[in-house]
Amino acid sequence: MQNHIIANSLVSMVAGLTNGKKGYEKSANVVVEILKAAASRQSDLEDLMRMDEDAFQEIVKAWKLPRVTPEHVEIRAKRLAEAAKKAIEVPWKIAAVASSILDDALTLTKYGLKSAITDSGCAGEFARSAAFGVIQNIRINLLSIQDNDYVAEQIMKIHFFTEDIEERYSAINNEIESYLSRQRSKNA
Repeated sequence: MQNHIIANSLVSMVAGLTNGKKGYEKSANVVVEILKAAASRQSDLEDLMRMDEDAFQEIVKAWKLPRVTPEHVEIRAKRLAEAAKKAIEVPWKIAAVASSILDDALTLTKYGLKSAITDSGCAGEFARSAAFGVIQNIRINLLSIQDNDYVAEQIMKIHFFTEDIEERYSAINNEIESYLSRQRSKNA
């Protein structure tokens, strides 16, 4: 699950290639902000990966609890639900970061160095994949939670989040296709 780190690196690369480039002066401020955001996100992403692993280890510990008596079963179910809720929090943080990377990838398809537009698209691919990957982790962890209101809330949140990700992902691909079509027309 390193897709978010790759996506962030690609965004940083395209912004770095664009920064100070002749013909991109109008987008200089936006590009500098993206560079700063990407640098800030890098260590955050590494921390989040460690936190995600720690949260998963709590689930593993809960799985290993005995199920000999009805009391054991109840304690195990409670601990598993608690661990699952914690294991849902971290992926949402990763999803939020992946979403911000997707935003930057979209911005760079519009204002970044055009010879690197497909690298911005690749950043979008990796960011989308990172977001959907952690959503899968959230979905599986919801199976360990009996709180129906909490589960329903999470499912609704997933629905709106994935819709939003898909919309921006499509916008990235539309920008790239539009640019490539214009270039093909010029070269014809």
